Amino acid sequence: MKTSADEFLPFALERWLCRYEPVARLHLAGIGLAPLTLGDLEEMKVLPKLDDLPLGYVDSNGQESLREAIAATYEKQGKENVLVTHGGIEALHLILLALAEPGKKAVVMAPGYQGMSEPLRAAGMEIVPWNFLFEKNYAPDFQALEELLPTAKILVLNSPHNPTGLLFSEEDLRKILSLAEKNDCTVVCDEVYRGLSLDGKKVPSIVDLSPQAFATGSLSKLYGLPGLRIGWIAGDPNVLQRCWERKDYSSLSNNTLGEKIAESVLNHHSLFLERAALLASSNWKALRTWLLEHREFEWVEPRAGLALFPRLKKERDTEKFCLDLLEEEKVLLLPGKVYGEENHLRFGFGNFAPLPEGLKALDGFLKKRKAP
Repeated sequence: MKTSADEFLPFALERWLCRYEPVARLHLAGIGLAPLTLGDLEEMKVLPKLDDLPLGYVDSNGQESLREAIAATYEKQGKENVLVTHGGIEALHLILLALAEPGKKAVVMAPGYQGMSEPLRAAGMEIVPWNFLFEKNYAPDFQALEELLPTAKILVLNSPHNPTGLLFSEEDLRKILSLAEKNDCTVVCDEVYRGLSLDGKKVPSIVDLSPQAFATGSLSKLYGLPGLRIGWIAGDPNVLQRCWERKDYSSLSNNTLGEKIAESVLNHHSLFLERAALLASSNWKALRTWLLEHREFEWVEPRAGLALFPRLKKERDTEKFCLDLLEEEKVLLLPGKVYGEENHLRFGFGNFAPLPEGLKALDGFLKKRKAP
């Protein structure tokens, strides 16, 4: 399908989920923790008093107290370094469009989330992939990056990475930033899983390592609060001002209830990180145990986040595999096609509830495919 530079291509991942999620009985592709309820937050003693909260507009860049709470999750950022957005997707959209230079090149991790590249492509930039290969355990190829950056204006990263589970170490980030600064290239890193490593190792935010970097975040994935629709951009206030001006034409004001609850949640940031780490570790062990019993799959061990991107050894068309699984068992997986990787699948292990029954159904499906 041909499109002009200023037209957005369909978001393949979101179109797949919107079409097939409603008919699925068990969802094995979700990469966020199970959504919390207001009752859960009350039990955790983090639900603020809401009875007297006026349901009017809030400051369009985010209430000052919320920006302070977000800034406190970083090492070197203040409230002036934070813009609150309508979820992480708006954060990415605003920062990428603010930095876009039509006719120039942007280097983007591949495979990767389409929301990290499409705003730049639609703005007239040429997208150049920085490839991460299954055969090399998704290790960063710094020599390739060094060859790509001299002609690029923007480098877009995602760490922890969706869908591979890659996590850049601090040393990796410093190498990347050194190369970017040498080439006067601005770095944007989506960090919605920041702090959630499966081995417990802590990595600083990229925005705390360089004034030439920007980070995006949200409460959707590891906090289990996607319905609050609270995200943010952290970085240079001068660039955030441009993002804010664009935001006036999109969401304008954020969710009043969402901002109030988000502030209280972020004031208990460590509590939510500890909870996420325990759930991710336990759920990954359950999924890994199942995978070890199924030779149909090969995979690279995820280091962080809530996604796994295994390869099916004998299946090239994983879209058909996923559709057959959905039709026969009402189990939802995500085909690698939405990331440009045909023979891969995306599993999510943030929510334990569908795992036992969903894996049992997948097991039966695989056995039927083997039968003569």
